Amino acid sequence: MHACEARQSRRGATTLLVCDQNLLIDCKVVRMMHNMSAHQALASITEHLNGCHNVFLDMGANIGMHARFLFEPGRYPRTWYWEHPYAELFDRIFGQNRNLSALCTVEFEPNPRHEKRLTELQHVYAGHGWKVLYLPFGVSDHHGVSNFHLNEFASNSSANEDYAFSMYEKSGSTKSFRLKMLDVQDIMRRVGSRLLPDTASQRSPPIVMIKMDIEGGEFSVIPQMLTHGVLCHQVDYITMEFHTHWNTTMVSSQDTRLAPDDVRPFRDALMHMMHATSLDRSCRLKEVLTIDDESYIHDGQPLE
Repeated sequence: MHACEARQSRRGATTLLVCDQNLLIDCKVVRMMHNMSAHQALASITEHLNGCHNVFLDMGANIGMHARFLFEPGRYPRTWYWEHPYAELFDRIFGQNRNLSALCTVEFEPNPRHEKRLTELQHVYAGHGWKVLYLPFGVSDHHGVSNFHLNEFASNSSANEDYAFSMYEKSGSTKSFRLKMLDVQDIMRRVGSRLLPDTASQRSPPIVMIKMDIEGGEFSVIPQMLTHGVLCHQVDYITMEFHTHWNTTMVSSQDTRLAPDDVRPFRDALMHMMHATSLDRSCRLKEVLTIDDESYIHDGQPLE
């Protein structure tokens, strides 16, 4: 059994969390995170980000490797750019000698099989004075719950930290979960309304960066961010991966789905609008990048 394993209730309406008692992090803490409501999650974002100059939002955090790249770059050397692009990217955006005390991250990851790892990451980093908040939620265009599928046989997903875990089911998936979602607009309102530190102590304007890898959910989240001006007014940089390989793609919380032949044209239209937003001088958005970084998919470094 994983340290904390999600199991469906007998009626299938809720997801239960069964924990091994031999944990570095107390089981009660993990269960508290698992049972958090959307209201509590949004309040925790507000509390966490107050006083943060720069913010990194990891939407689809998996086991939290991008937080590790950001706070501990020396542990994850880069041999060439395309193997580990975030090494250069974080150095360019936040600086090679970045002030870690002025930087805050939020890790959004609904997969219950990663709860213990991400709770432990938050705990260990807090001991260093690094502000990392883990929330066991997916990111969507609505609050509520959605079905997620383990897809353990897709691209050998189970052996690769469940990287095919998604709202979309691939053939052969044996486990499904009902998991909680947060509305991206409400998330970004908390980011935009955070209390900034004394500007006299900061040499550069505040930065908000998003990494989005939500396995097809981007087709509902990005249109909302464009329509409501979130990308224009509240984000400086966004990196993401579009997942066009699912058979159908949901484009709204009303479960409207694209035909397979329409997925790539819709992706191209979204990319065109995102790049146009980055070129609009009235907008804050500076750069849109479609990249992925699985160079250290299993980490390989201790949490200490």
